[in-house]
This record gives sequence, structure tokens and C-alpha cells, in this order.
Amino acid sequence: MTGAPQGAPQERFYFDTQSGLLVRYQKNVATAVGNAPLATDYADYRENDGVKIPFRWTLSRATGRFTIQIASLTINPPLDDARFAKPAGDVK
Repeated sequence: MTGAPQGAPQERFYFDTQSGLLVRYQKNVATAVGNAPLATDYADYRENDGVKIPFRWTLSRATGRFTIQIASLTINPPLDDARFAKPAGDVK
């Protein structure tokens, strides 16, 4: 499937025909020397709280390729309200 946000270059989305899950996202990004291809491949989908999430992303750019691998994921973990308290003392 292809699409383009208004005024932006075209983007491509590739879905697995069996599962319907996104397996690749591809677009060109503007650089100082012209457009450069950018692709992100998604794999290792796991169900987490009823949602399938890719635990491995491989990003391919003109400057190289690297992979992000998620070891574990917790959706909406409980957070202590103290984490959002204003710091003591003068904040600069």
C-alpha cells in the first residue's frame, strides 16, 4: 500500500498476506545531498495485552543498517506519583 501525507514524499507499507501485520515501512527522506531511502523491517511479533507488537525492528539507511531488539515490554505499568513531583530547590 502506498500513501503520501500532504506535501510530503510517498510512503510504502508492506503487510504480511497471512497475518495482515506490517512487515516493512519504506520512504525517502530529504538530506543535504538529495533524497535518501529509509526502510524499517518489523519482525518477531508477540502478543502483549491483546495487541501484537514487533519486538525486532531493522532500520536500513544509506549510512548503514542496525537492529533494535526488545527483550521485554510492559504496557501501562503502574507509576508512583512521586516521579511527577516538582524537584526540590530552584530549577534552572
